[in-house]
Amino acid sequence: MSLTPPDLNEVAFRRPPTGRPGYDENQVDDFLDALHHRFTELTAQNRELREQLHEAPEQEAAFLTAHLRQLRDEQAMAEQRARRLQLELDEARADVSGMVAMAQRTADNYLRDAEHTADALLTAARTKADQLTSEAAIKASTIESDARHRHAQAMSAITADRAAALQDIDRLESAARTLLTGMHEQARRRLQKLDPLA
Repeated sequence: MSLTPPDLNEVAFRRPPTGRPGYDENQVDDFLDALHHRFTELTAQNRELREQLHEAPEQEAAFLTAHLRQLRDEQAMAEQRARRLQLELDEARADVSGMVAMAQRTADNYLRDAEHTADALLTAARTKADQLTSEAAIKASTIESDARHRHAQAMSAITADRAAALQDIDRLESAARTLLTGMHEQARRRLQKLDPLA
């Protein structure tokens, strides 16, 4: 039997044959069995989702969160219907004490399991959010540190290149002066050869 939140709100039990108080016992048992089956499925889905949430990358976190919210809404509606059913069963307790006791235990178990599951899912979601925030902060700090290091290396390289360029300029100026002096000397000697009186 497939159950949805609207099914839980719309379910109605037949009255038993004339002379018997309460609701149809078989129908109530069938409904409780179906409700137990659906809660078991939800618990398995929540467990699988919790495992996926721990392993999911950051881009899947939004999808998992939305799915978790949907499951929690469905679970809340199921819990509300279970409480309403519990009230109805309490009214018939005088006539069907054994069935009511069983329903009480089942409803309590469902509510306890639902609360534990919701707490576990919320804790896992908070832990994942804290982990993602911490990883983002570490990445930002690493990027900033790397940028500073590269800047320092670039400035050091620029300083070294500037010093080397200044040295090259000094060497070129010295060579130019030496060459110019040599050319002047050669010109002076040629002039003396051409004009001994000069």
